[in-house]
Amino acid sequence: TSADTNHDPLTFLWDFGDGGKAQGSQAAHRYHNVGNYEAILFVSDNTGLRCSTNVDFISVRLNKAQKAEVGEDILACLGDEVVFDGSKSIVPIEGAVMAKWSFGDGTTRQGLNTKYRYNRAGTYETTLTLENLLNSQCPVSQDTRKVTVNSPPKVNIQGRDQECSGNKVFFDASSASDLDGDTLNYYWNFGDGS
Repeated sequence: TSADTNHDPLTFLWDFGDGGKAQGSQAAHRYHNVGNYEAILFVSDNTGLRCSTNVDFISVRLNKAQKAEVGEDILACLGDEVVFDGSKSIVPIEGAVMAKWSFGDGTTRQGLNTKYRYNRAGTYETTLTLENLLNSQCPVSQDTRKVTVNSPPKVNIQGRDQECSGNKVFFDASSASDLDGDTLNYYWNFGDGS
């Protein structure tokens, strides 16, 4: 709050420390580079006297914002250990960002890189969240990827286990099913090279 005890009209000149300047009792400025800046405010009552100007300053520390990057969608088998790699994320200062994975099934882990094993088939939206620990003004960054966990089909062969040589042996696997709803292909190997 700036005031003049003589009630003279005040003029305000801002120097933001990066070459940018503004006038007025309030100002907004967008810094384009990371760094430490001294923003200086010159206030004058325009009387021209030696005591007509006063100065105040504030230090502004600008960090580069973090950016989460999780890569492409993943297709895995039930029981596989899935690797989650956030190393392509932008982390300006090592140790200054908290990284947290949410695996889409209620489980979370911390760290840019981790592994996780899903215990149910399905499609999960996993999210990497990066939060700047040094500067709460930097927005939280998130990126998501889809992980599809496939389960193996269930198969049960019906057929006779004893038959005379030369007779046809019929096999039936029509009861096979897939929990994921995938279309099944059948390949038979009869044990005699055919």
